[in-house]
Amino acid sequence: MKVSQHGTFQELLPCLGNRLIINQIEERLEDRMLQNEMKEHEGQQMLENLERMQMEELEALVRKKEEQQRLQQEILCINEDRLLAKERKKEYYERLHYREVYKEGDRLDEEARHCRIDEIKEKKLRELKAAGLPEKYCNKVERRVHALPALAH
Repeated sequence: MKVSQHGTFQELLPCLGNRLIINQIEERLEDRMLQNEMKEHEGQQMLENLERMQMEELEALVRKKEEQQRLQQEILCINEDRLLAKERKKEYYERLHYREVYKEGDRLDEEARHCRIDEIKEKKLRELKAAGLPEKYCNKVERRVHALPALAH
């Protein structure tokens, strides 16, 4: 009996060994499949993260470009305001200069008028003296002429 039992055990041994090998192979296959699934899941997550980062970067670039355009527009407005202010200042000083020139012209006209009046007074006094009016009356007329203020126009 021992032989038959021993023979049976030996017969079972290769079957058990094969079964163990098959189980090990199946476990390894499951492990590899699980690893592949995990790698695929990680790859998908990395791809999603990359797409999200690219989208955020694109949005940041769009915001930066919009900000640059806004700043350029602001600079243009500031420059336009400066140019307008410069033009207004130039016009103000041109008007001021025109007024000063006009006033100077008026002053020169008034001065010329006074000179003509003084010349006419002197001419009339000479004419009175030349006409033979006594010196006493000529001096009296001369004092009055010099005492009179210039006539306003």
